[in-house]
Amino acid sequence: MKTLENLFFGNEIPFELPSLDREEYHRLVEELGEFEDPLFESLTKEQRQLYDDCLNIRMDISIAQMRDAFIRGFRMGARIFLDVVSDKT
Repeated sequence: MKTLENLFFGNEIPFELPSLDREEYHRLVEELGEFEDPLFESLTKEQRQLYDDCLNIRMDISIAQMRDAFIRGFRMGARIFLDVVSDKT
């Protein structure tokens, strides 16, 4: 029950943890910055706002996908558990 309690009380937030190896995750973030920073600096004020709006929408999409994957995974785990405890063999 400890895991469920941690989830309930917000002590564990699965989507905040990178699923990639930490070194790989940080390398990719740095690599993105190397491309993104010069691009952002080259934009006009209006283009920057448009770019920010696009990034915000992409973030919303990513959060929705992570939420859906978490729910589907949790449900699958629950079904597996129910199969295991209901097996009479």
